[in-house]
Amino acid sequence: MPLNNLYVECNDDGVPFLESRVQSQLSNFVRNPNFDDLNKFLPCDQLDDAGDIPLSVQVNIFDCGGVAIGTCFSHKIADGLSVVTFLNFWAKLARGVDVSNMPVPRFDIATFSHQETFRVTKEVRAPRKRRL
Repeated sequence: MPLNNLYVECNDDGVPFLESRVQSQLSNFVRNPNFDDLNKFLPCDQLDDAGDIPLSVQVNIFDCGGVAIGTCFSHKIADGLSVVTFLNFWAKLARGVDVSNMPVPRFDIATFSHQETFRVTKEVRAPRKRRL
């Protein structure tokens, strides 16, 4: 990764939010999924095409009223677990579920240091290589 691509510039522009109408029933897609059409539900052309945008959202509204939400996250701001945690939190919040007991990530610089990361990494033992 080039050194000039290590940071996210915060410009307070928000994130792209798209809304699309799908002229089909959600149940039709669920029963007979066409995986070639999945990218049409995403706000970026391809899964790895988010570019410099940290997050974009596309809400797809089907004729039946069903909704499919597609998101593209930059790996600079989230890994897989972070994305799942964020989407679960968002879904619970939208359903009116009490989210006060959900874990909230902490970004306290005092609790995160490179020395501690290195120390923990040194203690982890790699498994022996095996031919499978």
